[in-house]
Amino acid sequence: MNGTNDPVQLYEDHAYIRRSKSELTGTRGRDCALKSLKLEGDAIKIAHLKGERVEEQEPEELTFNL
Repeated sequence: MNGTNDPVQLYEDHAYIRRSKSELTGTRGRDCALKSLKLEGDAIKIAHLKGERVEEQEPEELTFNL
């Protein structure tokens, strides 16, 4: 938020992690957890796991300029 302006949404993701593998897809879903939140100057940096399958997700850093 800046001053009295309305808040602006920077990012949105929806996912879930299954405890067991799906018989249909053979996966455990996705993890949309955001980690390592950092403020650097006029930017927000976060790490999240990218990929459709929990078993194959790799960390990726996202940067949002303010």
